Amino acid sequence: MRKYFFQHASIKRSDQRGGVAERHCRATQWKYRIELKVVADADAEAAVLRFSLFRARKGRAYGFRFRDWNDFEAAGEPLGATAEPLVWQLFKQYVSGSSAEQRVITKPVAGSVVVRIGGTPVAVTVNHLNGKVTFAAAPGAQPYADFQFDVAVRFDTDHLPVVAVDYHIHQVSSIVVVEIRA
Repeated sequence: MRKYFFQHASIKRSDQRGGVAERHCRATQWKYRIELKVVADADAEAAVLRFSLFRARKGRAYGFRFRDWNDFEAAGEPLGATAEPLVWQLFKQYVSGSSAEQRVITKPVAGSVVVRIGGTPVAVTVNHLNGKVTFAAAPGAQPYADFQFDVAVRFDTDHLPVVAVDYHIHQVSSIVVVEIRA
């Protein structure tokens, strides 16, 4: 299976006099649009699983967890404070030169989150449905976390374009999934 990954943001571009273009981001968070390309599938069991997932999710009606194998781990990421002193949010930071973005992590993988304060692991409760971390007592210093995460996505169509090439051999040109936010 070949995978093609795209990110999408709401950007407004306006052309000014003299050929200068201005760009303004209208979204604070980027949103994944992932196109999965499948060349051919001689494995009937894998094809049945893929069709079952599409049917069970009723096309784009219901979301599911997706593992982006190019971006599913984070190490030493600072947790973000919330309005409650015992509850902190998982984030992953992306940096390129002087530009940076913090991605809210809402689907951490169960058993993968390790929180440290001053380099020492501490016991916490992790909500795997929203990425919030709860401490028994308010941390006295900035907490950091190592973790794996999935992305909440849904199919971008209600139609699965399948071509039966031969007996038990199916071809799907592409399956697009888009990130959803809670």
